[in-house]
Amino acid sequence: MGIPNPLVAILLGVGQVVFGVLVGRESRQTLTPTSGYVIGTLNALFVVGSVLILATNAFALTTAGRWAILVAADIVLTLAVLQFIGARRISALVRVPA
Repeated sequence: MGIPNPLVAILLGVGQVVFGVLVGRESRQTLTPTSGYVIGTLNALFVVGSVLILATNAFALTTAGRWAILVAADIVLTLAVLQFIGARRISALVRVPA
């Protein structure tokens, strides 16, 4: 990727693993619209951060590194959209009287 300091990549990887564990733990509980919106918002913030990195060339990435971030941001954006859709569906189910 061309990142001169490997600590940046290590910290990013550790952060993503921690986020994945927290999302996995949350998904085992009863899902609420709030949890869907929070996770979707965090994913959207990841995409915004990725765009900022690409726009400012903050880490002097190689072409392959830029593509890797772009592809990852695209996947995460898709997940964020699906999470917002899921949260809206849960909200609709909660509002329907039984």
